[in-house]
Amino acid sequence: PPTLHPSRGTWAALGTVFVKEALYRYTRRVGEALNAPSLLASARDHRGDVLASSAVFLGVLGARAGMPWLDPLAAVLIGVTIMGLAVKPLRENFGVLMDESSPELAEAIAAVARRDPDVLGVDKVGVHTLGAYHVIDLEISVNGALRLTDAHTIAHRVSDRVLAEVEHVREVKVHVNPGEAPAAEQS
Repeated sequence: PPTLHPSRGTWAALGTVFVKEALYRYTRRVGEALNAPSLLASARDHRGDVLASSAVFLGVLGARAGMPWLDPLAAVLIGVTIMGLAVKPLRENFGVLMDESSPELAEAIAAVARRDPDVLGVDKVGVHTLGAYHVIDLEISVNGALRLTDAHTIAHRVSDRVLAEVEHVREVKVHVNPGEAPAAEQS
């Protein structure tokens, strides 16, 4: 006869839900603080375990309550969950391989460069993600009439500012392009 008394299997699944949810929250918090993709991936794995264990709990409990169709339904839900959880890491990893970065990060870097009084414009921002850190390729325009040493000094100043003000940046390579001096400076 059907029974709603939980078995050891249902208790194990329910315990796993709570433990894995706690691990998910902790790992995600640390991963975000350190900008560590491997920890964030581990957090997603913990969340997948939460969803799978929840489905197991409901499937076993349902089967014990006289609804045996819940067990295969739980198996299907687990499969769909696993496939769904695979999409985000695949997309993120393809993005890293294609040197994609968030527009917000590129704009933050450009904004720091534009604040320098000698920068006439930001021509290009390239962000290359290497693990938890970014390597930046930055092209700026400065007055084309400047001496090379002055342009070099501006490039170093911009590089230092980006390193100091933008999180998780490990290296900044600045290329200087000649630009038009403002009309007031040309006379």
